[in-house]
Order: sequence, then C-alpha cells, then structure tokens
Amino acid sequence: MAARILEEFQRGQAAPESRDESQNDLTARELEVPELVADRLSNKEIAARLVISEHTVKNHLKNILSKLHLRSRRQAADYGLARGWVRPHEPDL
Repeated sequence: MAARILEEFQRGQAAPESRDESQNDLTARELEVPELVADRLSNKEIAARLVISEHTVKNHLKNILSKLHLRSRRQAADYGLARGWVRPHEPDL
C-alpha cells in the first residue's frame, strides 16, 4: 500500500512536460468528457450534450482511464481540473 501511495505521489510530481504529453494522448472529444463529468453529468446526459451515443461516452471514458492510468471517472475529472484541462464547476445558486 505504501509503495502505491509513493508511486501516486511521484506521478503527481512529474515534470510539466510529461503532464502536457498526457494531454496530447487524448483526443479533442476525450478532453470534453472529463469536463462534463466534473459538472456531475451522467453518461446519458453527456451523450445528449455531445450528440453521441451513451455507448460512445463509455468508450471515451474507458480510453481516458486507460491512457491516464486512472481508475474512475471522478479521478479523470479531478486529473483534468488539476492540470487546467477542465474548468472548475460552478455550483448553482
């Protein structure tokens, strides 16, 4: 467990160049998905917003998680927020 935590910490301390490289691994459409996840939209809502099928949303999420070595859609949204790819969610008043 400690080794895994240390590995995650070291990955977060990567040089800025490597962070930018991971963004380049994602397609333009894949970069849109974490932003909508950060807005707390369901796969169905994301599909409607992007005018794609729910199956395609799931494929994009699967590809994002694989490319970025993440485990959940929440991690993908947080990863994008931390790197400035995703704008912060503004709560409804």
